[in-house]
Amino acid sequence: MKRLILILITSGQVIALHGENSSSLLQNTHHRIVKNCIQPEMLKYWSYTPDIFTLSVNGQALKPGASLKVPLQENNMVVRYDYSFAKGFRTGAKEVTFKLDSTNAQCDLKFSWDNEFRIIASSG
Repeated sequence: MKRLILILITSGQVIALHGENSSSLLQNTHHRIVKNCIQPEMLKYWSYTPDIFTLSVNGQALKPGASLKVPLQENNMVVRYDYSFAKGFRTGAKEVTFKLDSTNAQCDLKFSWDNEFRIIASSG
């Protein structure tokens, strides 16, 4: 009996799909346009602005103002941000997972220190 083994490489991550589950996982993969709408004033914390702020979506870097076509499995999107204040004196990072609505083709990302998750994902 032969088994189907399919290896899918996305953004440096290898996902091995085996047998019958492989077709269902591939059918649940959709692409979404994700735009970084984070403005410098959104990053300001009191009177401080981070020296470094980076954003990635499902492991792919997303520059300020840029858009990216991101493959999503079962409409899940993982957004990670890293920041550094005062030349590295205060640093941090956080990952947030979103379950996106399958009817929207675009997702805009914004940032707020007042939001529990910091990252805000909305339909474009």
